[in-house]
Amino acid sequence: MSISIESLISDLNKGLDHSAESAEWIMGEILQGKLIDEEIANWIMALSAKGETPEEIEFFINIMYRFALPINISQRAVDPVGTGGDGFNTINISTTSAIIAAAAGCVVAKHGSVAATSKSGSADVLLELGINTDLDGKTNEESVRKFGIAFMKATKYHSSLRYAAPARRAIGKPTVFNVLGPLSNPSKPKAFALGIAPLNRFDLMSEVMRARGADGFVVRGDDGMDEITIVTTTKVREIYGGRVKDHEISPEDFGFNRASIDTLRGGLPAENAAIIREYLAGKSGPIRDALLLNSGLTIAAYKGEHEKDVYEQIKTGIESAIDAIDSGRALKLLNEWGTYTQEVGGKA
Repeated sequence: MSISIESLISDLNKGLDHSAESAEWIMGEILQGKLIDEEIANWIMALSAKGETPEEIEFFINIMYRFALPINISQRAVDPVGTGGDGFNTINISTTSAIIAAAAGCVVAKHGSVAATSKSGSADVLLELGINTDLDGKTNEESVRKFGIAFMKATKYHSSLRYAAPARRAIGKPTVFNVLGPLSNPSKPKAFALGIAPLNRFDLMSEVMRARGADGFVVRGDDGMDEITIVTTTKVREIYGGRVKDHEISPEDFGFNRASIDTLRGGLPAENAAIIREYLAGKSGPIRDALLLNSGLTIAAYKGEHEKDVYEQIKTGIESAIDAIDSGRALKLLNEWGTYTQEVGGKA
């Protein structure tokens, strides 16, 4: 069977899904830089108009792994990650949750990148916090052994995606690559605390996570936030053993007050880093509440105690997060991890 970009776009326009063969062809062509920007953009738009299927997303991820920088984290690990794109420009909640969860004893394999739709991406704020975000696989494996945490920058580990960047910028709105990013952690962690801003992607990304045999939680604030929100209620989808259970939680369920989204807003990476350090040092307020809720979720995802009630799982995680902060372990971990990444950075 002969595949061309023209025939593939024609099939998508007819409502036909990718086969495994055509998915492998198109992603291979993109990741090897064989298509021009206009061809990639036309394919992206045709796929979006048809609507991506979980099977297609899984095909694409598998091809991305072939081109990714290798890393092997064999033990159970969790990735607290979000799609971004909620438009709220809050501080980097999932990134801070990663640090707190690691200080609470979890193994954290954080995948992220520079800002795309916000003022401060995870890689941006970690750089301001003193973390070298350009470590290779072997060095990050050692980081996990020493500190229980590693950060894999998407632009380093999936560097071939640079060929799609101009087309994505030209389109100017979320595309299939915004779905692929959070689901394509190169270390393939078993557990996720996945936040999804676009409502129309919630079921799609949940199903891909379930089909891949991962477990954990998928969340979306009912205000559109890609985290557990303190503004209103949050939808929580629990995934384990191929099963799915939906829940609704609120800040009051865990003893927190609701607050305006304005109380969570951040700024540029340096501003967010300064705020994060204050709260890792024990500052109180709505930001601490949001960090505890989302760290609690991350810790619960890592522990995987899905036989327990979801409220009990998150509550226990929150208690561990409080201890990690108030004992000073979270800030100590950040500082020691930062020193390590800077020392080994020249070798990466």
